[in-house]
Amino acid sequence: EVGDLKEKLDKCEADLEKARKANELSLLPLSSFQSVATTEKWIGEGNDDNEDGHMIVPRIPAGVSGTALAASLLRDGWSLAKMFEKYQEVADALRHERWERKHSEAILERVLHEIEEKAELILDERAQHEKMVEAYSLMSQKLQEALSVHDTYENTIRTLKENFHLELQKVTDEAAAKVEAVLRRSEEQGRMLESLHTSVAMYKRLYDEERRSRSLIPHSAEPILGIAMRSCH
Repeated sequence: EVGDLKEKLDKCEADLEKARKANELSLLPLSSFQSVATTEKWIGEGNDDNEDGHMIVPRIPAGVSGTALAASLLRDGWSLAKMFEKYQEVADALRHERWERKHSEAILERVLHEIEEKAELILDERAQHEKMVEAYSLMSQKLQEALSVHDTYENTIRTLKENFHLELQKVTDEAAAKVEAVLRRSEEQGRMLESLHTSVAMYKRLYDEERRSRSLIPHSAEPILGIAMRSCH
């Protein structure tokens, strides 16, 4: 049984040494489980057993073999059962520490993975945002160009309307003047026609009177008719 315990202690020492070298767990020498290496007690000083039932462990330099450590602890009053109990405590603490480390690494890995995924989403959203900004800039530029063309069209239409109104007013004035001249000439021609009608009626009346006069006095009326004809000429 003692040989088995020594083998287990040697194995524990080897595991602890590997763990220490791999920086998985910073273990203090077995001479101090809860204080710095220079302390020579477990928790209290001056008593073989403190209030928690822990025994004082003499300070053993690091790197001492498991056999020498076991012999030293046996000389200091440690039983094999006590050493195995402390070995189990240390082994459990080591396993718990390893589990905590793996758990923390898993959490960190998951967080890192989430950050990477979110980073990809953020990059995609940023790329989409840049595309939208570029599209908005292009649309804004086209809108400005369209507004400029619209203003040009409005100015052109305004100018054309003004020119059209001026030309229409000019044509209207000219047409009104022509109509007025035509009406004036028409009135003059009407008056001339009326005068001609009056003259014709008068001449006709004179002619009829002359004919009647000639029919009544043929010889005496000829001089009068000649005078009337000369007066007409």
